[in-house]
Amino acid sequence: MPQVYLRAESEASSGVASASPATVPGSPAVSGALQRLDTPASVPTLQTRCGVLGRRAQTRRFASLALLLSLAISPPAALAVSGSCSGALNILVSQGAFLAVGDQATIEIPIGSGPITGGAANTITINRIRYELDCNANFALGVPCTDQGDIMSYEGDSTIVSSGTSCNGLTWTSNVPAGGGATNEIVFTPSSPITLAANTPTDGTTCAFSFKVRLDNLEPTMGATSDSTPSQVEVVAGYSTALPADTTCDNGLHSGNSTTGFIDICPTCTGDSCTTSVCNTTTGACDTTPLVSSPCADTDGNNCTTAGCEAAPGNPSVGVCVQTHRTQTCTGDDCTSAVCNTTTGQCDFTPLVSQPCADTDGNDCTTAGCEAGGANNHGICVQTHQVQQPCTTTTTTSTQSSTTTTTSAPGGCTSMPATGCRQAAPGASSVRITRGTSDATRGFRWRWRKGAVTDVSDFGDPIAGSDVYHLCVYDASAAPKPLMEMDVPQGGTCNGLPCWPAAGSVGFSYRNRSGIPDGITGMRLTAGVTGKASVQADGKGASLPIPALGLTLPVTVQLVLGTTSECWQTTYPTEIRNSATQFSAKGP
Repeated sequence: MPQVYLRAESEASSGVASASPATVPGSPAVSGALQRLDTPASVPTLQTRCGVLGRRAQTRRFASLALLLSLAISPPAALAVSGSCSGALNILVSQGAFLAVGDQATIEIPIGSGPITGGAANTITINRIRYELDCNANFALGVPCTDQGDIMSYEGDSTIVSSGTSCNGLTWTSNVPAGGGATNEIVFTPSSPITLAANTPTDGTTCAFSFKVRLDNLEPTMGATSDSTPSQVEVVAGYSTALPADTTCDNGLHSGNSTTGFIDICPTCTGDSCTTSVCNTTTGACDTTPLVSSPCADTDGNNCTTAGCEAAPGNPSVGVCVQTHRTQTCTGDDCTSAVCNTTTGQCDFTPLVSQPCADTDGNDCTTAGCEAGGANNHGICVQTHQVQQPCTTTTTTSTQSSTTTTTSAPGGCTSMPATGCRQAAPGASSVRITRGTSDATRGFRWRWRKGAVTDVSDFGDPIAGSDVYHLCVYDASAAPKPLMEMDVPQGGTCNGLPCWPAAGSVGFSYRNRSGIPDGITGMRLTAGVTGKASVQADGKGASLPIPALGLTLPVTVQLVLGTTSECWQTTYPTEIRNSATQFSAKGP
């Protein structure tokens, strides 16, 4: 709903005589180029705003105090003329609460008069009225004022409407008929001069005219043309006494009155790449909206992330630039790792060679594992990654003549420890079993040293043989036995190399980074006379069959060769540590 503001700040300036000689009835002629200023009777200052906003009254006196004093002290006989000439006018602004750029306002100027004395009929004749489009409030507001720049523009003479008993039939023209903002002072001229009696009210009943203006630009908030009221455009209407004067009273004097007002406009609303900021023409505040998902400056140097705008946490009315708005997702599989390359923004794939993968062939004599060779540097799951040969095949034929074939590895840990095994010297054997919270902290370590006489042939032929070594762990609890069984097949290749490289003439060593099938990654078998033979075994990772720890003593660890009677053993009657995460002991 438009609001109407009354801006009436009558400036009670005294009348001003023209520079040419003037004759006042009953007085001698005034000779020479003189200006006469007489202080008129008090003119009440009128300032009323129809709406919610108020405006301070301003009274401007343009009389020269020094001249008045000199005239009062020693008035020359030639200036016997006395009287006053006071025009009056108001500014009414009809607008929305706050103008945005492009919005219009209607300016109405009611015309009246103040006290007029010393004339035959005490009347004032109005020839022109001046309107200042936008004035800098940091300077004096009058006719003319200091132009603030391209803020407001005049919408042209076609928008002028004349009203009032004395002005209803008049037409008005201006110095810029087509309108615009290049000329700050708009000079309005009626089709015929307007003559008013003294003290004619400025309520628009007698005479008024209106026209439209438009907001072209918001006021600057800094710089030489900015002022202290960036949300208000100061305007002025009034008369000029410069000859030919805009007004003339019938006493030969001229009025230079002016009145000021203002137009409420939106503030400058500044957003950014993630936030729009738009003036609310009802409240005069800047309403902000986040530009969700709009691009914004990418500053993290990471090509795996894309910056984008998101609503700010805690303040959803504004947006913020989030560097991780979108993240490149790289998906691998059991045999392939996938990591985004922060330089290229592409996914780099690496085969997880010898990593365990799904065993789907149902063949106990083969162990599945990852190998290189897939497309785009992917790993592939190979069912024959490790092969144990030969294998025992059992065929069962049913009464319906169907045949089922099962292939399995020979031997294994029995439910009870084997007997007759070689023993290590007292205190020369140790064991440590660790149950960590991650694969990297799951481990098995067994050392059997200074053992009973062992010939190199007692170990079999791990390089070219087909047997299996079984590491078995037992305790005295009622849990099913063995607690752990870890198989290490003879022969085969591990990570592209022989699993059992030669280790001299007295033994053998085993290396398998992947730990397939049961987590053993290294083993060393050394033959020797009593006190010189030794066995070492190490394992780690997810494949280790670690039981629930907190074992029941005594604990026995054995190495058994396939289905033969060859075995090496230590029984630990005491522990060094026995907790839910680790068991360690020395013995026997």
